Amino acid sequence: MRNPRTPLLTVIAVLSAIAALAAYSRLEKLRGNALAGERDLGIVHRDLMAITQANGGPQIAVGRVDSNELTRRLNSAAVIAGVRDQLVDIDPGAPARVENSEYNELPVILRFEKITLQQLTVFFHQLAVNDPGSRAKTIELAPPEASGSLAQRTITPTGGTGEELWTADVTVAYLMYAPKEVKPAR
Repeated sequence: MRNPRTPLLTVIAVLSAIAALAAYSRLEKLRGNALAGERDLGIVHRDLMAITQANGGPQIAVGRVDSNELTRRLNSAAVIAGVRDQLVDIDPGAPARVENSEYNELPVILRFEKITLQQLTVFFHQLAVNDPGSRAKTIELAPPEASGSLAQRTITPTGGTGEELWTADVTVAYLMYAPKEVKPAR
């Protein structure tokens, strides 16, 4: 006597085998795409290094940079990034010698209020493009000083999704060439 479930189990086993083969085929295709993407990324990195070397390496601010020039550079990047209204304070610090080198590092503390992480990222991108002698050293985020609820601290961009607003204290550093003074021998 034959079990009536045997044909059903056979069909299920065949369908499972077909599904497993289809999944394996798809994963192999995705693996190939990932390897091609990794190869392309390596090519892009190599090309970026060649461009950087052709431009003379990373840009370094030479000599003194006065606070008016810094303010102009930072405001320009903020305007281009569309966050000029959120940039509420620019405070240049005192230059400090970079250990065992002929360079000073000038920290500039920026304060942004009611800014989204996306806006902050766009600002850093614009600053790097327009002022390659600068680099972000620290970013401190805090909820904005607001007495309202969380719903009042969010914005609704044209896309319709709410984004959290932050107060961001950012330290941007400028590397300046400042050779050590040679003391005359007595």
